Parts: sequence; C-alpha cells; structure tokens
Amino acid sequence: MKRVLIILFVLIVLVFSGLRIYGAYQTEKQDALSRAEQAQQASKAEQAEADNGEAEINCSLAWGNYHLAEQKAELARMTGGNLAYYREQLKALPLKPFCDYDLSHSAFDALLIRNLGHSGNALHLKWYAEAERNYAASRKLQSKHLLRKTWGFLTGTSESTEDWMSFLTAQGCFPK
Repeated sequence: MKRVLIILFVLIVLVFSGLRIYGAYQTEKQDALSRAEQAQQASKAEQAEADNGEAEINCSLAWGNYHLAEQKAELARMTGGNLAYYREQLKALPLKPFCDYDLSHSAFDALLIRNLGHSGNALHLKWYAEAERNYAASRKLQSKHLLRKTWGFLTGTSESTEDWMSFLTAQGCFPK
C-alpha cells in the first residue's frame, strides 16, 4: 500500500510538472505573439508618420521646382530682355503648388532626417515583429529561452531588452 501511494504521488507530481511546463510554453507563445502585435501596430504608426512626412517633402520639392522656374525666367529676362523672359515664363513656369509646405533649407533638411528616422523605426519594428512570430512558432527556441530564464532565476539575474534582442539575433529569428 505504501508503495502504491509513493507511485501515485510521483505520478501526480509528474502530471502537475508537465502541466506547469506546458503552461510555460503557452505563456511564452502568447507573450511573443502579443509583443509581435504591439510591434506591428507601432510599425504601422511609424510608417504612417513617414508617409505624412513624405507628402510634406513632395510638396516642398514642388515649391522648390516652382521657385527654380521663377529664377530661370528672371535670368532669361536679365540676359535676353523681356521677350526671352516671356518665352521662358510660358515654357518653364509651372502652376503654383496647391499645398503650403514651402520650407526653408534647414527645415527641409530637418524634415528629411525626421522622415528617415520614422522609416527606419518602422522597418526595425516590422523586423522585430517577424522575429517574435518566428520565436513563437519554434518550441526549440522557447525551450532554450525557458532554460535561460530558469538559469537566470537560479543565479539571481534578470534578462534585459538587449539580452533578449541578442538572443533573437543569435538564434536567427530576424528575417534575412
């Protein structure tokens, strides 16, 4: 009877341990998919910001082309008289742009840099979301990470964001 109770106790412990491990895998998968969804949403927001900046850049470029055409017409007037001015004006002077983003050079440069930053962030977040999805789909990677978390718990260390990113990079989760 004592032997049966010991075997029954060991079986119950094994079943509960198995359920605990299965729950840990499910939690890892759900957390990774949640992080991927958050990164995807942030990527869309950054891309929308970049697209908005692109419209401002295109508008400012249209104003730049308009001012350049004005300068060409004025140069033609100065070098060739009024007749050359009117010919150049008819030939080269486009309509004024409908938008109102006529920016200075420094503001235009700042807009370009800001837009490039948003585009880069959007691409980085898109790749991060893909890496999290790859991690969520791989039990092998989840096992490695759970062992790392367990080791960190036993040694009293915690995983930083940089450690997590280096883990994903080392395991080849990022798209190529």
